[in-house]
Amino acid sequence: MMGLARHSARRPRTALVLGSGGIKTVCHIGLFKALARERVPIDLIVGSSGGSLFGAAFALGTEPDVIEHWVQKTWKQELFNDYGYTQLLKMFSPRFLHFDESFGILKGEQVRRLLSKMFGRLRFEDLNIPLQIIATDLQSGEPVMLDEGSLVEAIRASIAIPVLFQPYRVNGRYLVDGALTAPLPIEHAIAAGAEVIISMGFPTPPHPRIDTPLRLVTQIMRISGNILYRAELAYHARNPNVEVVPVEIHCDSRIGMRDAHEIPGLIRAGEEAALARMPYIRRTIEGFHSTRNRTKRRLRLSARRALRTSISDLPEYST
Repeated sequence: MMGLARHSARRPRTALVLGSGGIKTVCHIGLFKALARERVPIDLIVGSSGGSLFGAAFALGTEPDVIEHWVQKTWKQELFNDYGYTQLLKMFSPRFLHFDESFGILKGEQVRRLLSKMFGRLRFEDLNIPLQIIATDLQSGEPVMLDEGSLVEAIRASIAIPVLFQPYRVNGRYLVDGALTAPLPIEHAIAAGAEVIISMGFPTPPHPRIDTPLRLVTQIMRISGNILYRAELAYHARNPNVEVVPVEIHCDSRIGMRDAHEIPGLIRAGEEAALARMPYIRRTIEGFHSTRNRTKRRLRLSARRALRTSISDLPEYST
């Protein structure tokens, strides 16, 4: 597993955590523009779902303007038209047609071909910045961290939205959307040794109206995803060893995967949100090892220990 090099006390190890959110994840390009303009150093990138795609492009050293041009040119409705008609028939006769884990309305081959055009045969080892991509094992329900092998395979697995895209087999496992287990994969950055974590996430409001089966599925994912997202932020904000700087984007619930016309506005929103947080990002990185901040983290550790009570320590209930 790729880890992080230890730096001098003047600069903490800094990670970029890129969350899931469908087309809204193009906001990451705006974040990249702000980071590049301010020359914020990044030692690790962790991406889930759409965040894995843009994280891979940035980790490769691609300029944000080039990524923007590529997205504007290639994000077309045709990407979401490669229906698996046999798969659709399985919905009506699951026993006869052997419905199984491989089900997906879209085959995902259009997307895979597009990824191959961008990344070719590149592997994780070829990147300028260490990268981790998070997917979900459909059968065990566990998060799967990918940091070696083919970039295309890892990204394709992480963006496999259940029901919409067919799962992708990697090392014998059916992998699907990383958003199911890690819509904002902060814990993986911490496990790799990050001390300052800049995260971009997308809490998504529920659909105001559910009028298709697919919208019902996405509504369920939005509800559970928002809860997981909030839990990740709340839990790791109390971690005494790290500082998490969230950059949060709130988008209209009606924006969907086919709404390519929204891309320029989403990129601007990402850049504006990142620039608004830039003073805090700089203070956090520059002051991480200061006496004041070390004291603050020690107090946070004491508070966390005081609140930790095991079930065996609880008093027995008596009538």
